[in-house]
Order: sequence, then C-alpha cells, then structure tokens
Amino acid sequence: QIKIYIRPPLWRRPWFQFSAFVLIGMVLYLIHYSIIKRKLKAVAAELDNQSRLAAERDRIAGEVHDDLGGQLSSILFLSEGLTYEAGIPDNLKPSLNRLHDLSKSSLQNIRDIIFALDNRRSTVEELVARLEQGGTEVFADRGITFNCRKEVDELGSIELTSRQKRNLTLIVKEAFHNAVKHAEASWVQLLVQHDDGKLFIQVSDDGKGFDPPEDLANMEDQEGGYGIEYMYKKATAIGADFGVSSAPGDGTPITISWPPP
Repeated sequence: QIKIYIRPPLWRRPWFQFSAFVLIGMVLYLIHYSIIKRKLKAVAAELDNQSRLAAERDRIAGEVHDDLGGQLSSILFLSEGLTYEAGIPDNLKPSLNRLHDLSKSSLQNIRDIIFALDNRRSTVEELVARLEQGGTEVFADRGITFNCRKEVDELGSIELTSRQKRNLTLIVKEAFHNAVKHAEASWVQLLVQHDDGKLFIQVSDDGKGFDPPEDLANMEDQEGGYGIEYMYKKATAIGADFGVSSAPGDGTPITISWPPP
C-alpha cells in the first residue's frame, strides 16, 4: 500500500488563515486609530482656539470697561456738571446737552458690548432684564415710548451660551437701532414669551415701515436694508428662526423664535 497525502494550498491552511485574520484586524485597528487621533487633534485645536478667543474677548471687554467706560463716565459727569455751572453762555448749553446725551448713549453701547463679549453663560431671565434696561435707556433719551412685555416663566432659568446670549443681544440691539434711525417711530415694544417650548422675541414699532426682502436666505447686501441680513445671519447661526413683516406705513415687527436646549 502507498499512502498519498495531498496538502491544501497555503491560503487554506488554518495557521495562515488565522495569521491573515489577525493581520487584517491590526491594519483596520491602526487605520481607525489614526482617524480617531486626527479627529482628536482637530477637536483639541478647536478647543484651544476657542479658549484663546474667549480669553481675548475677556481682555477686550476688560480694557473697554476700564479705559473707554471710565473716560465716558468722566465726560458724562463733567458735561452734566457744566450744564448747571454758573456763567456758561446760553448758546453753549445745547452743545453741552448734546455732549451729555452722546456720552450717555455711548456708555450704554459699551455696556451692551461688554455684556455681549462676556464669555460667561447667562439665563434667559438675565438676558431679558438686560434687553429691557437697554431699551429703556435708549428710547428715553429720544422721546420714544418703550414698553416691555415678558412672560418667560419656566424658560427664565434656562442657561444660554455666550454665543447665544451675544447673538440674541445683537439682534435686538440692531432692531432698537433701526427703530431710532430709520423707522421714525413714536413707540417701540419688546415682547418676550414662551410659545410651545420656544423662546419668542419680538421688537415692533409704529414707524413708517418698509418693503422687506421676500427671500431672507438668499438676500444680498444692500444699502438701506436696515441690517436685516445681519440679524438673519445672527439668528440662523444659533438655530433660531427669524422673520420680518413690514409694509410702508405699517410699522415693523422683527421676530425671533428660538428653541432652547
């Protein structure tokens, strides 16, 4: 008898198949590890960049508060004192009053900028209080009636990130600015309430109104656009819905609908 043994091909032998399986697993692991490592590096770089930006915002806010804020406070105090100083010619008093009003308005703008640059979180209730205070000070100096209606209830304690707080503040501030500069309004109302779990903010006036763009998402920069594109971009950047409905002679309501986390 002759025994004949037929050995299987190399790729069918158990030890080769096991080795190939291990090798393929190691290659896949190294590829996955490399991808994860690159992503972690990108995330770390982004976090470092955000940390640097936050530190820079804090530095700028501090310098603005200490330098410009202090100087404007001094100008405001001196201009107010000179207004009542004996011996000041009557023809200079209107200029002094104007200087006082400009100083007061600029100081309020600086406070708003510092509030927006502040990297700390803020609650919805704190934001609304800040917006109400800002509107009261802005419109009181211009003879415009200002009213704030707020019904935030359970949304008041929700915390906003610095970006959310900053964008919402800048949108409302721009709406206030438009009401003063363009609308020729006699009254302005800030309405803040919750609607189906969303934060609803509306700034409306009884001004002369205008024809808003039909497609906010595709509008282009246009002079005389009253900052609509600016406000729209600030709103969409934080996931908020933005709308404006106006017509010549009908006033202008600006609305923001934002779903808090």
